[in-house]
Amino acid sequence: MRSTRPSGGSLILLCLLVACGDDASPADAGPDARDTEDASSSDAGRDAGGDAGGVDAGPLPSCDAAGFEVCVDEGDRCEVAFEDGEGCAAVCAAIGRVCVDALDTPGLGCEHDGTSLGCAPTGHGSDRCVCDRAPSTMDAGVDAGTDAGTGDDVVVLSTRKAFPSAAGHHADGMQGGRGGALFFVDDLGSDASGRYDEATDTHTGTLRYALEHPDPGIVVFRVAGIIRTDGNLRLTRSGARKTVLGATAPAPGIVLYGGSFLIQTTGGDWVLRGVTVLGGSGLSAGRDDAFAVDNDVENMLLADNTFGFGADEAYTVRRMTHLIAQRNLAFEGHPEHNVGSIFAVEALEEGMRTISAHDNAYVHISHRFPNAQGLHDDRIEVVNQFAYNWNRRTESHKFMARHNDINNYYRRGPRTSSTPRKAWNAHNEYDSPFWDPPPAIHTSGNIMTGFFDDPDGDNRTLWSHHISSAGFVAGEPLGPEFFVDTPHPLGLDMHVRTAAAAFAYNIEGRRVGARWVVDASGERVAYRTPLASGYLDDAIAGTTDHFLDDQADFVPPTLPAAGAPYEDRDADGMADAWERAHGLVVGERDHEGVERDWVLDGTRFRNDAGYTNLEIFAEWAHGGFLLLADAAADR
Repeated sequence: MRSTRPSGGSLILLCLLVACGDDASPADAGPDARDTEDASSSDAGRDAGGDAGGVDAGPLPSCDAAGFEVCVDEGDRCEVAFEDGEGCAAVCAAIGRVCVDALDTPGLGCEHDGTSLGCAPTGHGSDRCVCDRAPSTMDAGVDAGTDAGTGDDVVVLSTRKAFPSAAGHHADGMQGGRGGALFFVDDLGSDASGRYDEATDTHTGTLRYALEHPDPGIVVFRVAGIIRTDGNLRLTRSGARKTVLGATAPAPGIVLYGGSFLIQTTGGDWVLRGVTVLGGSGLSAGRDDAFAVDNDVENMLLADNTFGFGADEAYTVRRMTHLIAQRNLAFEGHPEHNVGSIFAVEALEEGMRTISAHDNAYVHISHRFPNAQGLHDDRIEVVNQFAYNWNRRTESHKFMARHNDINNYYRRGPRTSSTPRKAWNAHNEYDSPFWDPPPAIHTSGNIMTGFFDDPDGDNRTLWSHHISSAGFVAGEPLGPEFFVDTPHPLGLDMHVRTAAAAFAYNIEGRRVGARWVVDASGERVAYRTPLASGYLDDAIAGTTDHFLDDQADFVPPTLPAAGAPYEDRDADGMADAWERAHGLVVGERDHEGVERDWVLDGTRFRNDAGYTNLEIFAEWAHGGFLLLADAAADR
């Protein structure tokens, strides 16, 4: 591949896993001309506040490296007992970790009485120390220097994830339909009609055909508009592996409307990106989600989607092993049950699962941003979330997982009570057989406008008991035994902004939801449905001008006529014009080829991770390289 390189500058190495960390302009021809996610607006929110974040960074010493008695060895997480008054901060440092908590031991050894002591010096001769990997600062993984060969600025992609800007726990273990067949959607029908072309090893047909087909696959769109899901789009094939690339459609993009979009597959690996999923006016309150996963999916990654008009949750993932939800926009649902998301493991099973929810927005929704559930081996992170015009409560934590609640921004609206009945975050369900150790919630940097405006204040005051159980009383504040002072290690390449900076970058900068398409000329164009634009307008202005509050008004959105798809004569999923602009040869069907050096959106990227040409094209189409360049500049 040949491409013109920008000249001058320093070498910025943005490594994207073990040794290092991440998050990383065509004319706006769509109706949402206010979208600002382009090269000229990449500074939005960058100076609105400092950054804080983390990324796992290499192997740690063994739990017994310093000779202390080992009570629990879970790899990164160790529980060890000291007997000579060392104190847990020093003990954890001696094994290359940081103190998360200390547990009071009546005598010597590992046995403890459940009392949480925190990590400050206790003066005790013996305690049991809970130690874990230290969360890195946002400078982790960024090496500044000079490329002696070219002198160019460069962002290095060093770890292959589901896509380059994916961030969170297990991002490097998710793959969707990678390596599978290409499925071209050229029919907006709701049936499962399609055909196979043996000459090109591609499929063409409806979206249902692509998603129900047994082969792993990558879904590319050659059509735009509304796909009806009346009677529900329900997928049940076990082990399905699919990647859906909504931004490959021309304007006005892909909108699913009329029923629930349900993934009920056992196992499997899914990446859903860049589509709009709307329930509609016929869903039943308290029962029907706009989008739901509820049958033990292995991996689920939801990114850059828009969800709304549900009658239970806007989007929810109730049963999975690993979940990442990033940069999604959700808006109102049925007035009788207008809630956001549940991200949960329903079965009480041991073994680590992960939930990473970051940079998502909820507008005119009552609560659940999200409700998150996990056991003590599980890791949950809720970071840089946004909600506007909420009511009742914001976030709920269920069972005993290690939970980060960091730098979220909750903006009051007309429906938000001026006098909270209780703290706005909640914890519930204590009578589980896995109630040992207790929950470990780290909460910091959050803002609830009008209630809690100082992100440096004691965030623990935002949490209360949601139900009365196991001797706890609903509405009472959580005690200190529920919290830890030190953040748990964040997921891979998490780029954490302050709450105010995230509001500026994600909401005012309009970097959430389905917001990109590729036009007939092969140019990426900012496009958001007028419906979704209205909800973002309300969130930014603090108004309710677009709040419907009546299910009868949840009608199909009015969309402009569909544009023509980009030319792709060699059926490799990439726009021919884009291929030519980046030195690829149209006609060679090189979508599975790997090129090392790219110049994308004015930034040079080095593809050490081995992303295929199609994966690079898809990341460009969804605006991911703009995010990566911003993240590198932030550092």
